Order: sequence, then structure tokens, then C-alpha cells
Amino acid sequence: MITSFEASNFKGFQHVSIPELSSITLLGGRNNVGKTSVLEAVFTLFDRANPQVLVRQFAWRGVEALPMSPEAIWAPVFHDYDMRSEIVLAAAIEGIKHTLRISLSQPVTSQAMLGSSMTGADRTPIIRTDQTAALNAALDLCYQRGDEPDLTSQHTIAVVGGQSQLVLNLNAADRVEQFVSMVLPGIGESHSALATLYGQADVKVGGADSILEFLRIMEPSLRSLSVVAMGNMSMIHGELDGMPRKIPVAYMGGGMVHLLRIILHMVTYRQPILLIDEIDGGIHHSIMAKFWEGVVKAAHRFDCQVIATTHSYECLQAAREGVSGCHEDEFCYVRLERKGAEVKAKTYNYERFSTALDSNMELR
Repeated sequence: MITSFEASNFKGFQHVSIPELSSITLLGGRNNVGKTSVLEAVFTLFDRANPQVLVRQFAWRGVEALPMSPEAIWAPVFHDYDMRSEIVLAAAIEGIKHTLRISLSQPVTSQAMLGSSMTGADRTPIIRTDQTAALNAALDLCYQRGDEPDLTSQHTIAVVGGQSQLVLNLNAADRVEQFVSMVLPGIGESHSALATLYGQADVKVGGADSILEFLRIMEPSLRSLSVVAMGNMSMIHGELDGMPRKIPVAYMGGGMVHLLRIILHMVTYRQPILLIDEIDGGIHHSIMAKFWEGVVKAAHRFDCQVIATTHSYECLQAAREGVSGCHEDEFCYVRLERKGAEVKAKTYNYERFSTALDSNMELR
């Protein structure tokens, strides 16, 4: 579990420090304060072995294509687009500090030294140096775990086969753990992909039963779930009391699909940390407390830390109700507030959070 996190020179953050996180952490604050950026920063720290580590977050925000240049794909990740600054991401996990430093590498000025089939008059092979460099730009990714030696990898834009591509030269000693998964509003697995995930959970003893158990918290009339093939695709169907046939879960409302996706991530991926942006997306306030109850109980069952964002007052009230009585000591609320170039984080444990809500304090 991540117990603290900080980021410097990452996107809108000159610096932000969150000294306390819990098993269930809810992030709030005004628009553009950096709630989603915190999730992206956490994900980046553990996604460093992915060649698209710094670009797939643009896809999460709806960007479909980018020019293959440092200014387009790397500069937006640096604070104020200043690639001269070093990005520092650090998380404390079980008392051990994990740090990732990202910096622009020294420009590559040497030209490619490629062998040629041409030969001189004495039949000596000639090495041409008049070709453009195969390497256009590079970032150094320096990772350190506790007091262990630094492990430096390099993220490059390279010309391969005449086309620019992202290439990651990963340090062989850096055994990157699959640690984090992300759930985003309006972006994610198709219904066919969810059916595949459900099938993977179903083959595990008790996996499908667990999913049904947590969905029933929000929809008590749900009796069973099954994957039904429909032409070239499959969908998860559910049996409801009083219905003459099973119906696709997709027809039961966005809230059920949202909760199903979250629980499938916990059951199937079994990652220790689940990041959820806009956790209240598509959930009506009348069932939000039940939704929270399902999330909290599933996270506790599968030993999964949840870090989520919201800007909804109803979500804050529902979180308090959903956590109440069972997991209060596992919950905290972190409100981000921008003060000039710096973002401050104020952490509320469950008791202080409840008192603030009862006092009508502005927590969003």
C-alpha cells in the first residue's frame, strides 16, 4: 500500500506532497487543481517499463494522435512545458521509498555509423557517416528503490525503418512489478472485453460468486451472471427477479457497469493498487452509498488499495455512509488546493471528515 506520495515538476505541479494515504483514499478539490494528475503521476511511477509510459495518458484525455516530437509527446508532462526541469515521482510503500526521476538526456549529435556494402579501390569496406542520426531525442528514467543503486533506462524517439517510433531501453536489473491498474470515466474495456475478464474470474474458484455478491449490494434482485455469445461478440448477462429472461448488464444502467468494471479489475488483475478517476461517474445519488459499500467491501476482500477522485458533494456524503461502521479506520479524504504555483494537500481521517461534512465545510 502507498502510504505517502509526492511529485515535482509533473504537469500542473511544481510540487505536491500527500503525506498520508489510506487503503481507501478519496481525492477532492476544485477543477484543474490536479486530482487526475495525481493518479497519472502514481501510474507513471509503476508504468516505467512501458514504451508508451508518457503518452498513453494523453489518450485517456481524449487525444487521438500526436506528432512524434519531444515538444508534442514529452513537454506537456513537464511542469510549464519546461523539459530542462527534472520530474521526480516518489511513493512510500511498506516503509520503502520508490523514486523515479525523468530528465531530458543530452542531445544526440553524433551521426549514425552504419556499415556499407561499398568498398574502396583496395577492397576495404567504407563506413559512411553522412547519414542522419537514427536517434533523435531521449529521456533518462532513473529509478531507485530504497537504498539500492540507481537503475537508469532510456526512453527515445528513434527512426526505425524510416519511421519515428518510441523505444524504451529498459535496464535489465529493473524488475518492474505490475502494481497498478486504472479505471477511467467513459474509457475502458468494451462489453466484450468485460465478458472476457468475467470469464477469467469465473475459472477461479469463488471468483464469479464474489462478483455477484458485491453487485447485489447495489442490485438485490440480481440472481446470477453468465457470459452469453451473441454473434461475434460476448456480453455479460444477468438474471433479475421477475424477468422472463436474462438481460445484458449493459442495460441495467451505467452505475452497475461502473461497479462491475471496478470489481473485475480487483478480482481479475489482482493489482495491489486501483486508481479510479471520477468514481461517482454515472451513479445516481440515491444509490451512491450502496455503490460505495460495494467498492469498499470488495477492496477489503481482495486487499486492494483504492485511490479515487471526485468533485461531487453527494459522493462525499455517500463515501461516509458506505464506509461507516466497518472500515472507518481504512478511509481518508485528501483535499487539494492550489496556492500560487504550489498545490497543498490536506488530509482528513474519517472522524475529521465526518465532522467537516456535518459542519457544512467546503470540502469539494
